[in-house]
Amino acid sequence: MNHNPSRRDFVIRVASLSAVASSALLLPGCNDEDDAEFNYGVASGDPLADRVMLWTHAKYDKAEDAVALKWEVATDNAFTTIVQTGTVSATADKDFTAKVDVGGLNANTEYFYRFANGKRLSPVGRTRTLP
Repeated sequence: MNHNPSRRDFVIRVASLSAVASSALLLPGCNDEDDAEFNYGVASGDPLADRVMLWTHAKYDKAEDAVALKWEVATDNAFTTIVQTGTVSATADKDFTAKVDVGGLNANTEYFYRFANGKRLSPVGRTRTLP
């Protein structure tokens, strides 16, 4: 076994590592710049004793493509106890807004919610169900 790599071996290894590292920039979802932007934050409304409506606006910076979003509802703002989760799309025909009717919640309870696209997270919202 040769413990002293040649200059040629070194150049090949560096080139290989560079190719692998730069390929992450070309793959969808690997670059934060490809994630949607949440320029209008989040909102909630229409609370009932067991449900609430959640809203956000999500759009890619220079594209008109639909934005696939994941949403989460938790009992704490660190999202260590997630009680509901799901997916929704923000599409051009709805002006890139997404609304979710989240059911199965407890009455008179404070919840925290957020949306995600790739690595990009929306601001965290806070809501409460009715008694």
